[in-house]
Amino acid sequence: MLRLADIEETVKKISDVIASVMNMEIIICDNHLRKIGDSNKNWESECLNITKHSILTKIINAGKHLVIKTRNENKGCMICLHKNKCNLKALIGTPIQYNDTILGSIGILADTEENKKILLEKEKYILDFINKMADLIISKLLEKEATDKLKIMKKRLLSIMDSIDDGIIALDEKGYIIYMNSHIKEFIDLFSMDLRKQNIMDLIPKVYIKEMIQDGRSFRNRELNIRKEEMDLQMIVSGKIIKHKDRSIGSILTFKKMSDIYNVVMMYR
Repeated sequence: MLRLADIEETVKKISDVIASVMNMEIIICDNHLRKIGDSNKNWESECLNITKHSILTKIINAGKHLVIKTRNENKGCMICLHKNKCNLKALIGTPIQYNDTILGSIGILADTEENKKILLEKEKYILDFINKMADLIISKLLEKEATDKLKIMKKRLLSIMDSIDDGIIALDEKGYIIYMNSHIKEFIDLFSMDLRKQNIMDLIPKVYIKEMIQDGRSFRNRELNIRKEEMDLQMIVSGKIIKHKDRSIGSILTFKKMSDIYNVVMMYR
């Protein structure tokens, strides 16, 4: 579910940008009547607090833009307990909408007669501008939602890779290690250096590894022996190229211990 509160810092920056461009005050609220962006933290007009009677709430409920040329046009202003202290002269506001859902509203406020004149004379231009800003807010929300989904997918994928008994190493397009699952730790002690950020062609200087990285050739079930001091490990290694738009963007190596394969074979003899 999209919420303006999820990108609060971005909304605050957008409200400040609008205020600097228009040289007027901006308030952005969400559909829970909470201020998300306010260009003037010292705004004195308490009648513009986000309540069920506020102008911005009216915009959310109506789902369309609103132009207030005087406080007397708004019932909420008339019944506000702080109307005598209010310095609002005029307001142009528009809803922040995605599909059929109103997520909040944006209001540009004039607090002087001079700003009121500018606001009303440039009503069409200002309305078009804040509608574009509303679209920008929606695009930032969708961007965050997509990023969050990718993070969730990544966590799920990493959980799956850690649940596999084989050792797995993910490489970038140049052969540098970018990920290792938990089971590859069983093999790490056999290498003379930290595997992280190393190039696989330096660690395993085999022709099939070089061909996979440089020529994009996948391979299956190659025997690999790694010896270090008194340790000797025999493995079966396979490599799979990851492609996007016919271009290699990385690869996956899987390692199986020969002893594990032997045990499985003996189990079913």
